[in-house]
Amino acid sequence: MSIVTPIACLSAGALLALGCAAQASAAAPLDTVMQSSVRSAQQMPQRLTNGAMEKATANALVAWTPYEHGYVLSPGEGKLGSNAVRCENPTGQGGYGVSQTLQLNRKVVAPLIVTGWSRAEGVAGTPSAGYSVYVDIIYTDGTPLWGQTANFSRGTHGWERRTVTIAPAKPVRTLTVYALFRNTRGRVWFDDFEVREASPAQGDILYDGIPVRLVPQKALKPSSRTVRASTANGLSLALDQGSGRLTSLKVDGEEVAANGAPAGFFLRDVASGSDMVSLTGGTARSLGLALDAHVRATGNVIELSGAVRDRTGKDRAVTLYFSLPVDLRGGLWWDDIRRSRPIGQGEYANPISVGTGANGGMALYPFCCATNDRLGLAVGIDMNAPAQYRLAYNAAAKSLFIAFDLGLVPETKRFPSAAPFKFVIYLTDPAWGFRSAAAAYYQAFPSYFAMRSKDQGIWMPFTDVSTVQGWRDFGFKYHEGNNNVPFDDSAGILSFRYTEPMTYWMPMAKSVPRTYDGAMSVVNDALRSGPPDRRRWAEAVITSGTQDEHGRYNLEIQNAPWTDGAVFVLNPNPNLSGANTKATLSWGPEIAQSLYGPEANGTLDGEYLDSLEGWATYRNFRRSHFASVSVPLTFSTDTHRPCILEVMSTFEFARWMAEGVHRRGKLMFANAVPWRFPFLACVLDVMGTETNWFPGPNWQPEGDPIFCLRRTTCYQKPYLLLMNTDYDRMTPQYVEEYFRRCLFYGVYPSMFSHNGAENPYWQNPAWYNRDRPLFKKYIPLIKQVAEAGWQPITGARSRDPNVYLERFGPDASGRIYLTAMNTSDRPIDTVVTTHPKDLGAVYGPDVEKLYGDADLAFVLSSVQFGAALHIGPHEVAVFALPRSSWQPSPLPE
Repeated sequence: MSIVTPIACLSAGALLALGCAAQASAAAPLDTVMQSSVRSAQQMPQRLTNGAMEKATANALVAWTPYEHGYVLSPGEGKLGSNAVRCENPTGQGGYGVSQTLQLNRKVVAPLIVTGWSRAEGVAGTPSAGYSVYVDIIYTDGTPLWGQTANFSRGTHGWERRTVTIAPAKPVRTLTVYALFRNTRGRVWFDDFEVREASPAQGDILYDGIPVRLVPQKALKPSSRTVRASTANGLSLALDQGSGRLTSLKVDGEEVAANGAPAGFFLRDVASGSDMVSLTGGTARSLGLALDAHVRATGNVIELSGAVRDRTGKDRAVTLYFSLPVDLRGGLWWDDIRRSRPIGQGEYANPISVGTGANGGMALYPFCCATNDRLGLAVGIDMNAPAQYRLAYNAAAKSLFIAFDLGLVPETKRFPSAAPFKFVIYLTDPAWGFRSAAAAYYQAFPSYFAMRSKDQGIWMPFTDVSTVQGWRDFGFKYHEGNNNVPFDDSAGILSFRYTEPMTYWMPMAKSVPRTYDGAMSVVNDALRSGPPDRRRWAEAVITSGTQDEHGRYNLEIQNAPWTDGAVFVLNPNPNLSGANTKATLSWGPEIAQSLYGPEANGTLDGEYLDSLEGWATYRNFRRSHFASVSVPLTFSTDTHRPCILEVMSTFEFARWMAEGVHRRGKLMFANAVPWRFPFLACVLDVMGTETNWFPGPNWQPEGDPIFCLRRTTCYQKPYLLLMNTDYDRMTPQYVEEYFRRCLFYGVYPSMFSHNGAENPYWQNPAWYNRDRPLFKKYIPLIKQVAEAGWQPITGARSRDPNVYLERFGPDASGRIYLTAMNTSDRPIDTVVTTHPKDLGAVYGPDVEKLYGDADLAFVLSSVQFGAALHIGPHEVAVFALPRSSWQPSPLPE
């Protein structure tokens, strides 16, 4: 059902309002939802001391600290003949530059804009964090956000400005900014650094990182223009067709919409810094934008979809918002299945930094959840229709919202001067918070979480399994590589062909300069006179190469074990034209027929995509590529130029390949996912990543938040790990800890190589024979638990928050499995309560201990069944609970 109608073209007079937006009127126009208080970063306070680098004593900058080998103060060599910091590195080894640490100690989240200028002479390589504006953050809870960078160009260039925009997930305690020149040969100058903070004035708030003044919204009465949608479980809404405003939000017939709060759709022109405005007759006339939207209820979710359309014929950078007006103050914002935060003041979100869009941020999870004692609401994207989006709850505005950053250009053939969107809203059970939101999300999109690989095991990277002594002991199931498909077939091991979707690793002779020009000379030589394979890949660079804002191909100079040369960041979109593109050289009907047709050597089981989130945040400004997109463009945070975020092109390729692979009844297997972009998982069947828990001198297991992301994203699909480390240091004590932690989460552990290529674990019998007993002990247990199927709602709770619980099953025998992990340094005696309503049946009081020294014994009975748990420090335990007809008696008072 359409909730808006097509709108006529705007007059020239209406378009003039774009230029007038920079002056906020005292009396807001009728369509204004929020008035922007700040139109540019320059209106925000500068937090750095001596950011202009003019103050110095004894040839040392005031307030700045030398970084490693430091700098030389250079009077008269700055941007306007002022002071500058000069760094010269003749060897390419070591670090140079300056830093400054700010003690912010914030109580609410506030976006930060960090800028700096630099010029260069003879700087080797290609853009990287080694020559950059570099930012480290420590949040007030002590957790870090490391390495937020904006990288300068290499070679020789004049003064160049770079900006890092940071949308923090939590309030910031300290920020350290570096003018960094590290492990890079050449000479550079730095000048004029700024840290600007979005700080609202008296009476204003921060909404999506923007200082704004709320304009109370008058209630709209239902009319003939009102459309309604209701779910099967009691959520209903009403939307006004012309304005896109929400006029009612009810749960089980009770109105829950907060009076005067932002409600429904509204838009902002990011490039002009406009107000946030609602619609009149389907358009935001002052912005030259129109909105087409549709609403429908399906099952227990309400789906809203449509498109934002430009009416000016120009490039646009806009944000589309949809707000649910609910007062959840005093409730909880959920970061994941294990962590929540009380909602007090400010804004709550769980973002990642991508360097594009209005504030550089994007939501980590595909859905969000906020609850209070009586109400739980969730908003989520359709993972198969991604865009740059954010999800948050703003306490001051009483607004649970989704925001889409959209770049609009005439060239996009599927949606000229427009961008589509799709999202869902739904109810959750407040008692289970994010876990309930996950369960409902799986039900809303069952095809995205279909479990096609039911017989599971561990990952073998490249090595021929037949060469491993006593290979049956290790539980191999997924073979990355098709180097011995007949053997894999006979052994019940699944084999996958390797592709890295977004790159071309081009070897370069030692005599070729390791520069951009040197790399392009190799490409041009291959085009003129190279052998056929090199020529095809050179053509793919020309057709598929992504380009930066200056029209230069995105590439990195790399000396990796597998290639010494350059790696080009390519656009694998299958819709790009050309005989040789990245997509056509990687997949297509002819390639598929050779791999899966009757002439194939053995039965291949699917396709393996490596480095799936690699190079994900490269920006592609190449306008000839815009015509081929099926996913909306975004825009650069600093210049607001429309661009393609590389991960979206990778998704387009993975979706295209998955369609063909799944039609053949085969599987999609991918590495390096999920880390930041879980929407990729909707086209995958098996996922995993390489990791190193010995990154330095100390053992550092990955934390619970990343495991929660993996488990939530995969649902019941198998998740696999490869440990890339020094296996002499990783003695059996550490191997067992690795396996034990994986057992808790139902994740399959394996090994690869210290550097992802050389001296692999599975080609060294001394290592794998040493660890053989641990594989034989743990892998069957992990397989038993994981194949039963992880369930987000545990149906069980520990009274001690240091004891984590997860549930798997029921399995074919009707048993469920509870895994428990003590995250503390002390033994814990606690009570675990189970909830038959949430489990769907009574389980217990019989308990079979499958692993660990912990004890679980049912001692109480009620609507909640209680069991005493004793578990040692850092211990993991696994219990099997059969279904029971046991009838409880009331708990004593």
